[in-house]
Amino acid sequence: MNNNIKSFAIRAAVVMYFLMSIVGMHTGVCSATDCKRAFIGAVITYITILIAGNIILSVIIDNLANKKSQEKFNKTPDKESENEF
Repeated sequence: MNNNIKSFAIRAAVVMYFLMSIVGMHTGVCSATDCKRAFIGAVITYITILIAGNIILSVIIDNLANKKSQEKFNKTPDKESENEF
C-alpha cells in the first residue's frame, strides 16, 4: 500500500511542478525564480501527500483491526461450547 502512496505522490509532484512552471512563465519573473518556486512546490506536494497518505492508511488499518477484534470478542458462543461446562 505504501508503494501506491509513493507513486501517487510522485505523479502529483510532477504535475504540480509543471503547473507552477506554466503559471510562472506568465508572471514575467526570471526563469530561475520560476524553476525554484516550482521545485519547492513539488517537494512540498510530495512530502504532504506522503505524510497525509501514511496517516490515513494507519487510521484505516487501526480501525479495521479494532473492528475485527471487537467482532471476535462479541461473538456469541456456540451451543456446543455451552454444553461442555
